[in-house]
Formats: sequence, C-alpha cells, structure tokens
Amino acid sequence: MSLLPRLRLAFARRPWLYWLVVACCAALVWGQLAAVRTRAETDRASWGASRLVWVAVDDANPGEPIAVEQRRAPLAMVPSTILSDLPDLPIAARSVVAGQMLTPPDVATEHTPPRDWVTFSVPLDGTPTLHDGDAIAVFAVGRRLCDGMVGLGTDVTVEFAVPPECADAVSSAVAAREVVLGRSEGIPLGV
Repeated sequence: MSLLPRLRLAFARRPWLYWLVVACCAALVWGQLAAVRTRAETDRASWGASRLVWVAVDDANPGEPIAVEQRRAPLAMVPSTILSDLPDLPIAARSVVAGQMLTPPDVATEHTPPRDWVTFSVPLDGTPTLHDGDAIAVFAVGRRLCDGMVGLGTDVTVEFAVPPECADAVSSAVAAREVVLGRSEGIPLGV
C-alpha cells in the first residue's frame, strides 16, 4: 500500500489527526505573517522621523480632479517642495500616478496655463525677472508675436506658455533663438 492511501485511511479513522495537521499548517502560516509584519514595523521604525504628505490615490491626467489622501512618509523620502496644503478640489496640472507624493507643479493653480496652450523653454539670460504665473509679451525680430504666461523654469531656463494660435510663430522664433520675453503688467491669465 502506498503512502497516500495510508494517510487517507489514517485521517478517515482518526479525524482529530486531520484537524491537528490543519491547525499546524494554520499556525505555520500565521507565524510567517506575524514575522513579516514585525519585520515591516521594525523597518518602518528605522526610517526615523516621518511627515504627513498628500498622495494621489488614482491616476489623473492634466485637467482632471486628483483623488488624494494623507499618508506618513519618512523625511528622507519627502521632496523639499512637498505640498503642505491643497485646494478643496485639486486639479492635475500634469499627469499624476497613483501613490505619487504631490508637489506644487502637480496641482493646477491660477498660475497654471490653460491645458491647450503650448509650452516653450528659452535661456534665462536676457529675460527680466519673472515668476510663475506672470503675464508676458513674446517678441521676435522686433515685433510682438503674442501674449503668454510664465510657467516653471530652472536655474538656466524659463518656461512660458502661449495660446495654440501663435505657437507656430513662437516655435520658429525659439528655433532661431530670436525670442525676447517682456513682463506685461496685465493680469495673469490663469487656468
């Protein structure tokens, strides 16, 4: 008689033996899960100080509302530009993925250009002091091409957005390195 039929016969004659094996398996699984949880809590404690951050719950495309929740994250993982507060209904300024910590460029404000506008980047040298959301006039070869709005930039570039109807002219001027930006005293254009 092979092993499997013997075991089936032993379990049929002694049901308590079957339940003993089931209980041992359950205890083994529970012990493994408890060990994993303890390891996770130990690792989390080793992170040090943590902070509450706003995290996207679902993916969101530009212009869509962002579902958010607050979670704790270790300070070492939190970007220096993390959002400390959000509007009542945050709108995505760019694509956001689930689980992403939200920073100012992720959430549209009154300083965010409309979605259909085209964004360009030019070197910072020769431009006046500009801030996000400033209204600007875009010039090339001594003539005004259109009005626009300053977006994000870096230490060496300025990003600006223009309406789609003048994007072709601005594109040619950017490629020829002929773009000149001027701060306009108009009202920022907003979302």
